[in-house]
Amino acid sequence: MNHLIVCAHPEGKSFCHTLTQRVTSSFKMQGGHVAVSDLYAMSFNPVLSDIDMAMTGWEPFGSDIRTEQNKINCGDTITFISPLWWNGFPAILKGYFDRVFREGFAYDNINGEKQGLLTDKKFLFILTTPQEESILRKNGSLDAFTRLIQNEIADSCGVTQCEVYFLCGISDLSDYRKKNILKEVEIIARTFACEEEQHYYF
Repeated sequence: MNHLIVCAHPEGKSFCHTLTQRVTSSFKMQGGHVAVSDLYAMSFNPVLSDIDMAMTGWEPFGSDIRTEQNKINCGDTITFISPLWWNGFPAILKGYFDRVFREGFAYDNINGEKQGLLTDKKFLFILTTPQEESILRKNGSLDAFTRLIQNEIADSCGVTQCEVYFLCGISDLSDYRKKNILKEVEIIARTFACEEEQHYYF
């Protein structure tokens, strides 16, 4: 089994990077191949240009886009590890979706409707936020963002096996609690990659 982990946090010592290392180790324990796209370390360009907009299909895409698309094509499970900033992805990850998940690769446009092309993939989102879960549940942020991932990313790409996990209140957690979370995430990632069917998490 092949895996791609996309990490989107600028600080190398962040909890997101610790999560990335733990999930990588978890997947490797299964005997699978793991590729990691550390977007900030790669200096990935998130800006969708007019040249990008003019490109459709496989061959015309730039080399940086084709490299990431090749990683996705080779992966069975694509795991996105990222903080939530302003109730959204960091700009670099939003730009990753804008530039990499293009028409002709992630979906086709048939009579004005998207037809997903990544039907054989699984998407796992592990998202951190310093805010408490009770606050984000009360104001509807977590439910709204989960629906966005479902409707605008997973469904558009034809991905039926997708799970979203929010790790809330990260900045106030004790080291002991963080260690337990890392163990939980390791189990979640390993189980998700092995199971045949998953459902959206609300």
